[in-house]
Amino acid sequence: MFFATRSHIRPLQTVKISNVPLLFLGANMIRLLLLLLCGAVNAQQSPTSLNLAQQAKNPDFSAMTFTRPVTVGASLPTTCAIGQLYFNSAATAGSNLYACTSTNTWMVIGSANASTIRGSAVSSMAPANNQALIYYSSSASYVPTSVYTLQNGLGTSAAGSTNLQVNVSMGIRAVTGTSDTLLSTDCGGLVTYSSASPVAVSLAQPSLGGNFLTGCPITVHNYGAGPVTITPGASTVGGATSQVVNQNRGCLLVSDGTNWQLGNCN
Repeated sequence: MFFATRSHIRPLQTVKISNVPLLFLGANMIRLLLLLLCGAVNAQQSPTSLNLAQQAKNPDFSAMTFTRPVTVGASLPTTCAIGQLYFNSAATAGSNLYACTSTNTWMVIGSANASTIRGSAVSSMAPANNQALIYYSSSASYVPTSVYTLQNGLGTSAAGSTNLQVNVSMGIRAVTGTSDTLLSTDCGGLVTYSSASPVAVSLAQPSLGGNFLTGCPITVHNYGAGPVTITPGASTVGGATSQVVNQNRGCLLVSDGTNWQLGNCN
């Protein structure tokens, strides 16, 4: 038999793990060391990116001091997906934000000067007075075009090269005084005079889109004893500077856009 003596007993000693070969460590201890090592490496790397679409729920950016959720660049990308937004820094101020409305199709949002209407281009030419944007299929674009208003339902309504003649019921205006001015609202109507004294009637010069449209007819009839003298301004009536309509006589005045032509005068 063997008996241990005091000379064989040694006090316990602390052993450093770093000095112990991995062969003598258990499996759990090895896993723990590996986890600690990975954590130390990750702590020195940049923070992990967050995918808001998959990892966040109802994100609220209202309290953030700075946000820039839209892609910024000096030219529109050639491709895009529906719903994508892009800020074009090279565009005119106020017309910078674009949305992808269909695949690979950008459209400016909230512009004071629209460059397209329902996908069709708008001319960069500024419209003049009495012009409206008219769509032309030949150029697939909207172009400022002169538009003329119908006067009392008669005359020429022009949009491009298209003329429209419209007939309406005749209105009657009775004058009892000794002076009168024929108006564009008299187009297509009858104006009667019934003064015992001479009547002076002034008539503006016809002009397309101005006072009287081409084709505007005005019928005048004198029931009074005083003769009615019609004098147009800066134009002629029946080739003369004035036209006299005696008692119980009538006359048809028709605008040709420059002067007044006479119809039935009896």
